[in-house]
Amino acid sequence: MTRRYFVMKKRFCILSALLSLCLLATPAFAADDSPEIFSFEVVYVGEADCPSTPAPSHRDEDSPVFSVEESPESPAVSESPEAPANPIPEEDGQPSWISGYLRTPGGFEYPKIDAKAFADEIFRLANEERVKAGLPEVERREDVSPVTVIRAQELSEFFSHTRPNGEGYMSLMDEYGIQYQWAGENGAKVPATSGPSGMMNGWMHSEGHKNNILNPKHTGLEIGVYQVGQMVYCSQMFVY
Repeated sequence: MTRRYFVMKKRFCILSALLSLCLLATPAFAADDSPEIFSFEVVYVGEADCPSTPAPSHRDEDSPVFSVEESPESPAVSESPEAPANPIPEEDGQPSWISGYLRTPGGFEYPKIDAKAFADEIFRLANEERVKAGLPEVERREDVSPVTVIRAQELSEFFSHTRPNGEGYMSLMDEYGIQYQWAGENGAKVPATSGPSGMMNGWMHSEGHKNNILNPKHTGLEIGVYQVGQMVYCSQMFVY
């Protein structure tokens, strides 16, 4: 009787342990099936109220969708149709722009954006969101244009707060002698078909990027846009 009791007790313990393992495994399995935070292809990194000194080098490889950074180089964005951003070459090694579309060797055509119009619309939408929140509109900071354009190009090579050369993105502000007390950048990568509204929608659904857009301290804004194939990279720089 005693032996039978211990055998039954042992079996009960084993069954209990197996049941516990099954219950613990369920949440992990469910987590794998959880929906994505964003349903569109966007990449961002958010950061607000950055100090005026270069930020330490770091890489946000795990950032889900939006990114905050700065970009310098040439004016806000190039509009020249014959000089596309990193165009995809055809079989003869030369890119081909046809009716506003980029024709690739495979025959697929990507829509070619008007970079200036894209940047202007991002600026308008940002002020629209600020007005909704009861905040004053920001002014266009064309002196920051070289920074935002370079950052947009750099984001196409290395999507991170850290520049391809290993320096913090704020180093560009210093290189171009931009005077500021605070600066915050929103960076993004979206399909060309998403347009400015899709990009802004992504930022407004990301806490860090939304905070940059609605920061009451910010008085100026500049945008840099750069296209590579089907993807559009953008650097949205707020300054105070």
